[in-house]
Amino acid sequence: MIFISYLVVVILLLFQLLLIKKYYSNTSSPSFYFTSIWALIFIFYILMWNHLPHLHFSAVLIFFLGATFFNFGSFFTSSLFNSKSYITNFENQNDKIILKYSVLFSALLLPVYFFHIINKYSVEDFFNNVIFGFNNIRRATVEDLSYGSNFDLINNLPIFTNFIFLSAFVLLKLTKENSKILISSFLLNIIYNSLNGSKMSLITSFLVVFIILSYKQKRINFKYLISILIFLTLLFALLVYLINYTFIKFENSDDIFLEISNTVQIYFFGGPIAFDTYINNHLYFGNNQAIYRPFIELLRSLGININVFSRNSEYITNGNISTNVYTIYYSLYDSLGIVFTVLFMFFYGILFETIYILCKNGNRLFAIFYPIMIISIIFSIHAEQFISGISVLIKFSIFYVLLFWVLKLFLNSRNSIYQKSLIN
Repeated sequence: MIFISYLVVVILLLFQLLLIKKYYSNTSSPSFYFTSIWALIFIFYILMWNHLPHLHFSAVLIFFLGATFFNFGSFFTSSLFNSKSYITNFENQNDKIILKYSVLFSALLLPVYFFHIINKYSVEDFFNNVIFGFNNIRRATVEDLSYGSNFDLINNLPIFTNFIFLSAFVLLKLTKENSKILISSFLLNIIYNSLNGSKMSLITSFLVVFIILSYKQKRINFKYLISILIFLTLLFALLVYLINYTFIKFENSDDIFLEISNTVQIYFFGGPIAFDTYINNHLYFGNNQAIYRPFIELLRSLGININVFSRNSEYITNGNISTNVYTIYYSLYDSLGIVFTVLFMFFYGILFETIYILCKNGNRLFAIFYPIMIISIIFSIHAEQFISGISVLIKFSIFYVLLFWVLKLFLNSRNSIYQKSLIN
């Protein structure tokens, strides 16, 4: 019965994909990404039927209705706006010079941030064993960020660098002339965020570039998609080994390969299985990832002394899956219940489609938000990441105003004064 429900869900989601592609005439819409990722999950569950725990019908129904209501919200919003625009060139005057000096600024502050991290987390003898040092930093930052960080200007440098990286690839034309800025911003983003011990920053950076390229080309190149998925899976497996298993002694290489493959499998497929186990065993972990939590963390990051529970959930074990990620639905389920969880996906569809429409209409800030939105959709199989990242979106908005409004106004006025002096 469950196997048949998997097949039915795959067929219905693929049918929705055909409707989405026909409606939008491209493959860059949030509904296309959301439906695709969940259709792929169920396809893999069918292919690995004998190797993974089986979902209960209740979880299968939630996942299917969630995707369907997400699409309803997208179609509803799109029908209201009825926008046919699809702008791909966002570059304005002075963008290049602003991003060039922003990249230089980030590069100059990199040593400051590096030693700040080492001192903050008291990582002794970092240079004697770099991988061990990164492991210690990773454990400390995961624990620190799980409670929401306090206000610290230096701690915001990775967010600033991430903003510059996204702005460069979204706003600038992807030409040889701009290649130095693009490559530099890409590398700095990886370095800054890797200093926190994150193994996902490298993966998401490659995905962001692919997402932006796909948007600007108005389609997903599926040959490139398959290639990048294979590359990123191998890269992720390497990072898992370096970060998780370097200091563990294995009897032979087969044991190492088995352990890494199990870890990769858990990262890809563990979320839906964990959520299924959570709701069908009537567990409760204290609402530690409730949908309103990000707003409490935001107040904490602004310096207001607010105590919050750790974001990290309890681990759940089901068969060969042991994980503490529970999909996007986990953030909604405890707060809203099953019915309103599904209905809330309609709101997500409205929200994401609105961002997509504003991006297509040429709104530069929402064009920068677009790849963040798609990344949150891809990782919806792990957790809710868009609303939980509200503080990052607010900071991005502040950076955008400072760089592309205030600084640009200053540069334009200076150029105007210079031109008038030449005339006189």
